[in-house]
Amino acid sequence: MVYARWCHGLLQVVSDDVTVYARWCQMMLRSTLDDITVYSRWCQMMSWSTLDDITVYSRWCQMMSWSTLDDITVYSRWCQMMSRSALDDITVYSRWCQMMS
Repeated sequence: MVYARWCHGLLQVVSDDVTVYARWCQMMLRSTLDDITVYSRWCQMMSWSTLDDITVYSRWCQMMSWSTLDDITVYSRWCQMMSRSALDDITVYSRWCQMMS
C-alpha cells in the first residue's frame, strides 16, 4: 500500500495493516470514525465483506489482545458499544443464542 510505504519513509513505522488503514482514514478527513468502524471497513476492503458486525468486532478484539474473551463477552461488549448498554446479561445471552441458531 502506497500510504504504508510513505509512513515508513517518514519513520512513522506502523505495526499492522489495520493501523495503516486507520491512519489513512484520518488523513482523508474521516477522523470521526471509531476503531471498530475503521476495522470493519478495512475488512470489507480486504474482501471480507461477508463478515457480520459481531464477527468483525470479535476479530478486532482478538487483534487488540483480548483473545481470551469468549463469544458471549464479545457480544456483550458489542451490544454496549452499540448503545444497547441497558441490556442485562440474560437478554444479551438470549439474543446471542438466537444469533447463533
